Amino acid sequence: MIWMTGIILFFFLLVIILIYNHYRYLGRRATSSYSVSERNREEMVDDLNDAAKKYVDHYYANLKNLGEVRLTSDKLFQSGLFPKDLYGGCTGYALARKTDGITYSRAFIKCDDYKSPGYDKY
Repeated sequence: MIWMTGIILFFFLLVIILIYNHYRYLGRRATSSYSVSERNREEMVDDLNDAAKKYVDHYYANLKNLGEVRLTSDKLFQSGLFPKDLYGGCTGYALARKTDGITYSRAFIKCDDYKSPGYDKY
């Protein structure tokens, strides 16, 4: 009986996680005709960093160390990891690397009225 309850709870949590992942970007719409707020820029940087880490962990899973790789928002969007269409008027890239099996990422963005500090360096 306890075993069956555990299985039911597991599937219930799985369904909740799947629903959350499906609808997590709902309400964050973007069009190219508005100024992107500071909050949206921070979300974009966070999303870009998360997508870059997932990309490196997936495509370079067998490597413990990896030098810096530049991943553009277009490339991450095409791989299905980055919701670029939520950030109208903005583009960006992330510099990702792996050291001792840990993935690190720094994201830079450029919008119509904003550019991340250090964007032009790389």
